[in-house]
Formats: sequence, structure tokens, C-alpha cells
Amino acid sequence: MPTAIKCERARSFLRMHRASSLHATRTRSRAWCVTHALVAASVALATPASGENLLNSSEKSAPLSGKASASASGRDQLTVVPAVGGSTDIGVAGGYFAAFTRNQAGYTPYVWNIESAGIISFGLKNGSVDLPYIDVFGELTVPRLLGRPVDLEIRPSFTDERALYYYGMGNASSAALPSGESTSYLQYGRIHPSLLADLRFRIIDHFAAISGLRYTASWLDIPAGSRVRAA
Repeated sequence: MPTAIKCERARSFLRMHRASSLHATRTRSRAWCVTHALVAASVALATPASGENLLNSSEKSAPLSGKASASASGRDQLTVVPAVGGSTDIGVAGGYFAAFTRNQAGYTPYVWNIESAGIISFGLKNGSVDLPYIDVFGELTVPRLLGRPVDLEIRPSFTDERALYYYGMGNASSAALPSGESTSYLQYGRIHPSLLADLRFRIIDHFAAISGLRYTASWLDIPAGSRVRAA
């Protein structure tokens, strides 16, 4: 075969090979784009707008204005309120209410919220300072856990009650003290920490189910010679 014909056939083969490779590359590129477009579309359809209340579509975020609320404008909120009180049973008490809310513009009602409240009382018992009542809790609320229509609430708490009174059972109960006994004869104590966790999730719009667990431990402090011990 003449050399010129061989060279021409070789050039034709190379042109055909380049055209075939280019076509295959374009086909793979189109397939890659279509696949990623479908994935993106499915994610967009499966994930509701992050700012909505995912359990109640009627609750909308407030439109921004010159006097927009902290939630609408995305400003975080910190609230601390002191409290005082007391009674003849637990003495003088002091406490607080506190909350920190993480807001983001367009989110209803907020991104997450932490709140806590507590109280501690002071009194005198047998000539020394006593703490008859301690109660404190904290709570974390996440309205859209992982961007899904699920609300999470976690609430640990601790209560120490040292001024509980036992008078007896039913008709046999009486507040009368035996001769020579003080009110301490009627008293006993109880410590009970607790942990509560709830998940609330959407079945359909405006209709939700809730599932959770609660654990409470109890320790009783029953003095020797008290009415509870005698019972």
C-alpha cells in the first residue's frame, strides 16, 4: 500500500477516535449533571423551609420592620429575673428565672432555647443554718431537630426537700405532738433528681405525636424516733 494512503487512513482513524472520545466525555458530563440535578431536587423537595414551624404551617415568621421583634430580626435574647419569697415551713427563699434564646431571622419560633429556674431557702434548725428546700431545673428546647419536623425537649431537675411533714394515714392522722417532742418529730426529707426527654414529631400538618422517657430517683431521709419511723 502506498505511504500516502497509509498516512491518510491513520489520520482518519485518529479523527474518528477523538470524536468518539469527545462524545463519550460529553455524554458522561451530561449524565453527571442530570444525576446531581435530580439529587438536589429530591433534597429540596424532602426538606421544608428551615424557617417554618415544621409542626404547624399556620405559624409564620413575622415580617421584618423598623420595630421587628428579636425573633424576626435574629437578635439573641437573654432574660434573668430574680425572685424572693418564703414561708414558715421553709424559711426565707431566693431564686431566679433565666433563659437564653438563639434567634435567627426567618426562623419560627426560634433556633433553640435554654431556660432554667431555681430556688433555695434558708432557715434555722437547732440553732444552726439549715437549707430546708432546694429546687432547680434546666430545659433545652430545639424546635426543628436536624432540620426535620421534630421537636426535642430535655429537662433535668433536682429537688431536695427537708421539711416534709408526716401526720399519719387516713382518719388516724393527727398533728398533735407527743409530750416533749418538737415539730421535728413530724419531719422527714426526700431528695429526687429527675431527667425528662421528649420528642414531638409531625404526623401530618397540625397533628403531632409525642414520645419520651422520664427517670426519677428518690432518697428518703427518715430521722430515728420520728413519726414516719414509728409508722
